[in-house]
Amino acid sequence: MMAGQALGLVLGMLIAPGIASAGAPAFGRLEIRITDHREAIAEFASLRVSIPTVALHRRGAPRTQGWIEIPATTPEVDLVRHVGGPGALLLTRDLDPGEFDAIRLTIRSPVGVLKRGKQVPVAAHLPAAGVSITVRTGRLTVCTVDLAVLDIGDHPGGGYELVIRRVHAATRGAIPR
Repeated sequence: MMAGQALGLVLGMLIAPGIASAGAPAFGRLEIRITDHREAIAEFASLRVSIPTVALHRRGAPRTQGWIEIPATTPEVDLVRHVGGPGALLLTRDLDPGEFDAIRLTIRSPVGVLKRGKQVPVAAHLPAAGVSITVRTGRLTVCTVDLAVLDIGDHPGGGYELVIRRVHAATRGAIPR
């Protein structure tokens, strides 16, 4: 009788986790959003930025390895429309759970139109930015990249430059169905 109970207990322990997680996803979901910090953006009528890919670096991997390239689902953003607020949704992607320690945006030739109608190029040489992102099984993680346009007219060469002001990530709850 004791052997039968022990066998039942062991089988229950092996089978129950599968039953409990049968409907739960085995992945986490990551959203990347873009906002614009209030710097020189007030001088622009529009500032269209093309961001075709985002790369995330797995924590613990060598700096030259461990990057995951993710194509953007909305690769063009007008930064003037996203000052403050929740930001433009750049991508949503289901990922294996894990931790990431850096993000890199691929940016192609941003062009702005000033409020006075003049079209101006905007320099964008963005290095990878450090961040702590944890993608958890069954959870939604939102990462917001806050870009800023700086007026560097008082520097040699002048013009405008796009920089990453800050990056913030937070787990928001269960993955919406």
